Amino acid sequence: MDLIEKLKDAAFWKRNLIRVGKFAGFYLVVFIALATFLRIYTHHGHTISVPDFKGLNLNRATQIALHEDLQLQIIDSTFIDYMPKGCIVDQNPRPGTHVKKNRTIFITTNAFNRAKVSVPKVAGLSYRQGKATLEMHGLRVGSLIYRPDFAKNNILKQMHNGEEIAEGTLIDKGSSIDLVLGDGHGDNATPLPDLKGMTQFEAVNELNNAYLNVGKVVIENAATISDSMNARVYRQEPAYYGPGARASLGGKIDIWLKAESRTETEIGESINLDD
Repeated sequence: MDLIEKLKDAAFWKRNLIRVGKFAGFYLVVFIALATFLRIYTHHGHTISVPDFKGLNLNRATQIALHEDLQLQIIDSTFIDYMPKGCIVDQNPRPGTHVKKNRTIFITTNAFNRAKVSVPKVAGLSYRQGKATLEMHGLRVGSLIYRPDFAKNNILKQMHNGEEIAEGTLIDKGSSIDLVLGDGHGDNATPLPDLKGMTQFEAVNELNNAYLNVGKVVIENAATISDSMNARVYRQEPAYYGPGARASLGGKIDIWLKAESRTETEIGESINLDD
């Protein structure tokens, strides 16, 4: 049978269509099976909301992480005197971030014992240079004290516990160093930042950067340590009224923070594991 006769033969077309259909069906089944396997293997579309581990001790956080099919890894430690020793003070990814199962959550804990660090010499530096130097050595800026001097915001003295502290002195890591600064013999006003929506840590850092001190701190609605750490500023005094707001160099700014309001049930769920 020549080619033309084959093309006219219905049986020829039927046999070939059946072959094509079988091949197409086979590859479709393989494709669906492979796609299903990859979806299951990679947990496609299934994510977990990262719990808030801040304020919890390591044992409790580990229990919650295992319950949620997550892993914890300590990458750093610090010392915050107003936080319980051994508790978690920071985490990455942040609470509420959606991740896949078995994701590693990197945490920073509050040390049980303070390591000792050598105090660097910051006297003679500008405030910003001195602040950066202290932070590099594991220390933080305490109070800013202004004295008459022509070099505005230049560090005249470095103090600790009310006394001048020398370079090389060993003190606890995380300690604060008070700085005596020159006022420039001129305008002693500085722009007042808007602290609304910041955490306490962020607000204190922002005030320091503006050459100001934090004054009274009031935290409302905080049922847990985590609530206190996540509370946000809703009021400050003196109040921020716009870009022209100013305050005296070294002045104290009182702040009021409020934790997100939660029901007793929600608070219990954040502390207890499900059965």
